[in-house]
Amino acid sequence: MKTTGRILGTAVLLAMACGTLQAARHTLSIEDCRQRALQYNLGMQMSQVQSEAAEATQQGYKAKFFPSLTFSSALMYGTLNADETIKGGYLPTFAPDASGQLQPQITGLAPDGTPIFAAYAYMPDISLSLKMNTLFFGGLQLQQPIYMGGKVQTAYRMASTGVRMAALSEALQRDEVILQSDKAYYQCVEARAMLTSLQQYNAMLDELARVVSNAVDAGMVQRKDLLSVQVRQNEAVLQQQRASNGVRLATMNLCHIIGLPLTDEIEVSSEFMAAPLVDHPAHDVSRRTEYALLSEQMNLKAYEADLEKGELRPQVGLMAMYGYGNGMKLNGDKLLDGGNFLAALRVSVPIVHAGEGRHKVSAADAERRKAELQREDMAQQMSLEMMKAGQAYEEALQEVELTRKAVEQAEENLKVSQNRYTAGEEMMTDLLEAQTLWQKSEADHITAQSALGLARTVYLKALGQL
Repeated sequence: MKTTGRILGTAVLLAMACGTLQAARHTLSIEDCRQRALQYNLGMQMSQVQSEAAEATQQGYKAKFFPSLTFSSALMYGTLNADETIKGGYLPTFAPDASGQLQPQITGLAPDGTPIFAAYAYMPDISLSLKMNTLFFGGLQLQQPIYMGGKVQTAYRMASTGVRMAALSEALQRDEVILQSDKAYYQCVEARAMLTSLQQYNAMLDELARVVSNAVDAGMVQRKDLLSVQVRQNEAVLQQQRASNGVRLATMNLCHIIGLPLTDEIEVSSEFMAAPLVDHPAHDVSRRTEYALLSEQMNLKAYEADLEKGELRPQVGLMAMYGYGNGMKLNGDKLLDGGNFLAALRVSVPIVHAGEGRHKVSAADAERRKAELQREDMAQQMSLEMMKAGQAYEEALQEVELTRKAVEQAEENLKVSQNRYTAGEEMMTDLLEAQTLWQKSEADHITAQSALGLARTVYLKALGQL
């Protein structure tokens, strides 16, 4: 009865596992998972937004090559009133001499020394009344940089470098997302393959338990053989339960990576990896996205030095302005009611700044050399990473081949053991050991295939060819 209960429990677990697979709503290949992950990954979306921002910045600097037209206006109201009076009085007169020059007509001097003129003109008092009331100013201003020491061109080149760096960062993020997706995919495939292998192992033990139970009832073998099989069955049921939980967790992790709800049930294709690499590509670090990104950073530092040099050069700009004013009254008449035009050419030449600009240029040059040294250091590290990834891939290939041979040997050993046990030439423990060895070799082969698929992705990423 206990054996029957265990067999029924195993059948229920198998039915649940099969039901889970049948209820799957998505069948995904490794490429499907990659595409979904790239579409869903928030880091990838941020990289795309950064690329859009860099392109907008580039266009903004490009606009600095063209004239800028600005309209400005102001409307003011004030209660300022100013009333003044210019005092009048008697003014001396002048008459032309023989040469036509005006000469004062002085006839004598007063006791205090004041000149006395022959004739005087009378000027009455003049009253002035100034009122502000409503005052309006408006105008157009046109500015065109002619030569800014090369700063406009350098700024545009820096913005263009920023666009390329954003694209490289996006490509780098893409490689990381693909690596995460492949890792989750191979974990899911490995977990499902492990579950399938344990299901076969359990079925094998169930069949053996049935045969041994019949043999015990017929008095052909001892009951301890049946107990040995039942112990292995219990262990196998526990392993299968763990494998089933592993499948669920691996599936949930894959759903998280590719942007599906964690409760979704998906089925991955049974293939572990694409075709193995036939020829190993050359280890050229210049193909790496990281190397290109470091090169662009070095170029950016060089442009920063050029930008500082531009501060030491003359700057020439043209400005033209047309304005209109209306308002203010003097003695009841408007003072402002018309427009005017103004044009100016501005030239600025730096002369002495106590060496500030020169020191800034030296600092920028030092930063450029630092970026170059960082690129060289990273190039050596990337070369080492390529070699390590290549060796790991070679070892994974060998491990797959060795575990495949081990599976073939274990299958042959299991057949021989089953035949010898049936013929009474081998003990039950030997047959159980052969079954366990077969299951272990299957598990090792599955693990090796999963490791090979991931090692291939890592190797291609290290080569810059993912």
